[in-house]
Amino acid sequence: MEDAFLAEVRLDRPTTRDAFHAAWDVWRGECYHTKPHRALPHGLHPVTAFRGDPEPLRLVAVETLAAACRRVEPRKVDQAGCVSSLAQPYEVGVTWVGQTVDVLYDPRKRPKG
Repeated sequence: MEDAFLAEVRLDRPTTRDAFHAAWDVWRGECYHTKPHRALPHGLHPVTAFRGDPEPLRLVAVETLAAACRRVEPRKVDQAGCVSSLAQPYEVGVTWVGQTVDVLYDPRKRPKG
């Protein structure tokens, strides 16, 4: 299913992360959630299965979810003393040039753009 989204988004070629996420939201709502899935019994659509589930939602605390999504990625410091993460440059200092540093990615502090 995700391949279908990628094929479709290649046609539109969103130029920003927000445009990509907007396209994903539209595709997910119009295509993914409203089509039968093999993994669901009786050819149910995900929306139908979700709405028909008698179990109450169990929400995860924001802190728990953020901790599960947090990750560390190594980055090599360039000649200007900078590293890049999620297409954002960050200055770490020229004393680190050529060194590999760990960059902590926290989804709650995602840069806009």
